[in-house]
Amino acid sequence: ARGLMGSLLHHLASDPPYAVLKVLQLLANRVLGPSSSVPPAVRGEVFGDAALLQLTDLAAASPQVSDQQVQEGQEEEGTRGRATALGRGSDGGGRSSLQALAGRAAYEVLSCLLT
Repeated sequence: ARGLMGSLLHHLASDPPYAVLKVLQLLANRVLGPSSSVPPAVRGEVFGDAALLQLTDLAAASPQVSDQQVQEGQEEEGTRGRATALGRGSDGGGRSSLQALAGRAAYEVLSCLLT
């Protein structure tokens, strides 16, 4: 499992922000979430040094996002369509806001691992 996680996250910081956000959301919901079938003691063990470094790079490089901005981003995805909300539409500021959301998601994954 550690090799799989390392491969998944190895170059995550250089991936497009919409891909980073989706990967981290799936990771948080399926592997680290409360309904996960992965035992809590095992969750942290699947992350190697390289994977943790990628997560910290993402969290540190992104501007901080408030809870209100996260909620607005989720609402935007629901109302404007997936491609536009994920920064692939015509919205000029979509990429930077998406980078901030990806950084927030990386921070939340790291928080889940530490608690």
